[in-house]
Amino acid sequence: MSKQRDLLARHGTALHRYARALAGDPDLARDLWQEAAARALAARPPRGTEAEARVWLFRILRNAFLDVVRRNRVAQDHRVEEEALAGQGWTGGDAAFAQVAVAQMLARLPEAQREVVALVDLAGFSYLEVAATLGLPKGTVMSRLARGRAAMLEALSENRAAPLRRKSG
Repeated sequence: MSKQRDLLARHGTALHRYARALAGDPDLARDLWQEAAARALAARPPRGTEAEARVWLFRILRNAFLDVVRRNRVAQDHRVEEEALAGQGWTGGDAAFAQVAVAQMLARLPEAQREVVALVDLAGFSYLEVAATLGLPKGTVMSRLARGRAAMLEALSENRAAPLRRKSG
């Protein structure tokens, strides 16, 4: 098995979570993951540590996302999780509500904050890894993370989660 395949096997789930957080749409997230995997497999294997290889892999996915954004001239607002869940028999429960509410609040963040929150809180990256992935200073990463988390907490405390609507069929 190639080094790239091993890397994808180890980090594929986290990579998909990051794609979903960036895209806000499960179908687009799957497409981004597949595009990132194809690019990684076609590229020269990364050299260096496991952390550097992981950053390389996540940077490939981020670049694939930016290509989609540029190509489609998509504004910062992406579709929210409720579109993916609409029409499904959501029965409630605290855990399900929390998941939907967090996804909605994450989707409402500006892209720069959403990327950082997704990498740190969903993918488990360190501040330095996020800084390397996004090409930012560590202080900027920390600032965006703090502002993004604060905005999400404020929105959740103000109960601004949108109710899920069922599509009539």
